[in-house]
Amino acid sequence: MRVFRAEHMLKIEYREDRAGLYEIFSAAVTEIIVKKQSAGGKTVIGLSGGSTPALFYKNLAENAGQSKHSAIRWDNVSFFLGDERHAAPDSAESNFGNAVETLCSGSAIPKESVRPLVIDKNVPKLISADYEKKILSATGGSGAFDLVILGMGADGHTASLFAGTLRGACDLNPKGFRKIKNIAPGSFFISHYVPEKGAVRYTLTPEAILTAEKIIMLVTGSEKASALRAAVTPETRLTEIPAAFVFQAFKNGTRPLTLITDIRL
Repeated sequence: MRVFRAEHMLKIEYREDRAGLYEIFSAAVTEIIVKKQSAGGKTVIGLSGGSTPALFYKNLAENAGQSKHSAIRWDNVSFFLGDERHAAPDSAESNFGNAVETLCSGSAIPKESVRPLVIDKNVPKLISADYEKKILSATGGSGAFDLVILGMGADGHTASLFAGTLRGACDLNPKGFRKIKNIAPGSFFISHYVPEKGAVRYTLTPEAILTAEKIIMLVTGSEKASALRAAVTPETRLTEIPAAFVFQAFKNGTRPLTLITDIRL
C-alpha cells in the first residue's frame, strides 16, 4: 500500500497504548499554545466531535492543571466546534456540551473558552453564518485556526463532511483547496443536510480545515482500520472516503499534519 510520506509534511504517531497516544496529543496541543502565547498572541483551536476525541480531551484537561503548564493562560485560548449537531447545548447529542464536560470539568480550562453555536433559530443557514462570523472575528478575519483537531468515522467521514457532501469535488486547485459544487468558495463554516444521518449538521469546510496552521487527526479503533488505510492511499476517491481530502491536500505540502493512531498502516 502506498502511503503519503514525511516529505509531504505528514507525521504519523503510532502507539498500541492508548494512554501513550493521549499524552502525545496533549503535548502537541500545549506546545502550540505555548508557542503562540510566547509570541504574544491568542490561540484559536477547532475541535472535533465524537467519542474518540473526547478521551483525548479528558487527558488534555488533566494536563492543563499540571505545574509544568501553569504559565499557560487558558483564558487566551478559544475553542470552536469543527462540527456540531442541531441540538440544544444541554442535549446528549451536543458536541458543545460534550466538549465542555471533557475539557472543562474540574480543569484549568474555563467553560467560556469553548464557543457554542447559538441554536435558537429555525434557519440553520443563519446559525452557521453567525458562527462563521465569530470564527472570522477570532482569527483576525483570516479564518485560519492555529490548530484544527479532526476525527474520522468508520465510514471515512471527518468533521461533518460525509460522502454526499463531497460529491462533485474537483481536483486540487493551486492553493490546495477542494472546489466542491455545494460549498461556496470562501466559506469557512456551513450547515447542510446529511442524507446518511437524516439530519442537519454544522461543519468547518475543507477550505477552513486546510487553512489551519496545523492539523491533528485522531483515529483509534480496529473498526476504522479499513477507512484509514484507504484515506492515506493517494488514489482514493473523496466520494468514497471524505477524510482522504486532508491527506491528498498535504501531498502538496501546504500545512503540517499529524496523524495520531493505534492502527498500524
